[in-house]
Amino acid sequence: MHAPAGSPDLGFRFAGMPPTGALPASIDFGLHRKDEPARFDAVLFTDLQPESLNEVGYIRDDVVSMVDASHAAFGITHCDIMFDDLSYYPRYNRIVGTFGLPWFNCRGNHDMNLEAPDNTHAAETFKRVFGARWHAFRHGGATFILLDNVDYLGTDPSKPNGFGKYRGFSATASWVSSATCWRTSRPTAWW
Repeated sequence: MHAPAGSPDLGFRFAGMPPTGALPASIDFGLHRKDEPARFDAVLFTDLQPESLNEVGYIRDDVVSMVDASHAAFGITHCDIMFDDLSYYPRYNRIVGTFGLPWFNCRGNHDMNLEAPDNTHAAETFKRVFGARWHAFRHGGATFILLDNVDYLGTDPSKPNGFGKYRGFSATASWVSSATCWRTSRPTAWW
């Protein structure tokens, strides 16, 4: 993620992006072709929503320990990785990291910086820990598109904790239609 000045100081309970500074003159990295079978396994989680460190432990003890990921190509956790306490992200990452797989995460309504005045900066902690809110990748001829469709409407002073409301939104369709490089006649998985 590129955030030259970092996340704005909005009084977030959980840290956002540190300043990354200016982009270098070039960003160079190697691409290596990798053969991928058309048939593959993946590990898919959704709505884990642990509310405490004990419940994060349940992910390890009751979910991860039961999954045979030995043949999986990658894993995805989609929405509500946490239940509002984003300080648990590092422990979650250590737990899913035990699979030894590439892992993709998509934010849910419980993965937001609830102090944000609107959706513009409601994913600063998520971006710091996991990266982009929306992304797509191909594996074995299939396209996977992970979409963050949570639109945070900002804080609400009338509530005791001040946390506001959110809604799902359909702007994701415009992002998908603009991603022409992902258009394919092959299978596409949406989350």
